[in-house]
Amino acid sequence: MLAAVNAGKVEAGVLYHYYSFVDQAQTGENSKNVELHYFRNEDPGAFVSVSGGAVLASSKKQANAQEFLKFITGKEGQQVLQTGDSFEYTVGSDVPGNPKLVPLKDLQALSVDPPNSTVRRSQS
Repeated sequence: MLAAVNAGKVEAGVLYHYYSFVDQAQTGENSKNVELHYFRNEDPGAFVSVSGGAVLASSKKQANAQEFLKFITGKEGQQVLQTGDSFEYTVGSDVPGNPKLVPLKDLQALSVDPPNSTVRRSQS
């Protein structure tokens, strides 16, 4: 999608923001003619996708898996996201996001409760 918009084959497309950031951090060959637009005001286009982690009950390495999850959701793991080149948001910690990213609170996305798969509009 990024390359198609960049080449003028389509006027617009929807993609995860980090594809553009990563391309810009590398060569920019697929994004030099692209500008990101963020949907706001709880528009469905402002959806924030959340990745999850879990340990299978059948895992033979329960302790290692739990330690890994603890690391990636903890301060040190979240600092990797903050300073790295993946341009993904930090969550579940007090580590601020990468300064190039629009702060999550400013995206005005719909409120999503992943464990219950429900969407709620905020009351603000």
